[in-house]
Amino acid sequence: MADCRATLRKVALTAALAASAMAAPAQAKVFVVSPAILPLTYRYAACAFAQDEATIEAQIASCRPLRDELEASLDTILSDYHRRNGLFVRRQTMRGFRQIDAEAAEAWEEGKTVPKVILTYLDCLGTRQMESDTYSSGNSLDWITIEPECRKVPVEGEVFMTRAAIDRAKMLFQRFRVRGRAVKVSGSEWQNMEFRYGFLGLDRLPADGDPEYDKSTES
Repeated sequence: MADCRATLRKVALTAALAASAMAAPAQAKVFVVSPAILPLTYRYAACAFAQDEATIEAQIASCRPLRDELEASLDTILSDYHRRNGLFVRRQTMRGFRQIDAEAAEAWEEGKTVPKVILTYLDCLGTRQMESDTYSSGNSLDWITIEPECRKVPVEGEVFMTRAAIDRAKMLFQRFRVRGRAVKVSGSEWQNMEFRYGFLGLDRLPADGDPEYDKSTES
């Protein structure tokens, strides 16, 4: 019975990922997120885009405890940063997590996986921001000291990277890099951040094993 339930869960997850991908190409969408939710988004993305499991379905399933933890933290975060439009931001955040799942499936299929150096960077940014006093007190997001520190965090387990993976890492670092400080102003709402062409910008990333790309980058 337990094996049957596990199989059903896997089938349901596979169907959900397929439905998300079929609804609209993930890379064609604009990914929208509040600056106050960005740390949660980066932490979840660092898990969803990893390849620690044998299949994308298993990878997404392994991230469920983290997603539950992040969703549970929303009540406090929305109370601190989005008192007037908390319900809207909550729904936007849930859509963002689902879009990340869909893009993770596409990246896996297209050979455009996210290099570990970027996963480490995203996880560091999200985790350290959520642990900071300024963020947890509901006052601001201060990346001034956190971002440089996260660039120095060592990456474990990555020995070889293809030429395409190296270029993906460079492009994604520029895409996800954050700077400065965002301060909450009483009586106002945060202006959303937008990632064009989806969270990753998949259609602009080079794929491993693409002979045309390898040929174009030969010296």
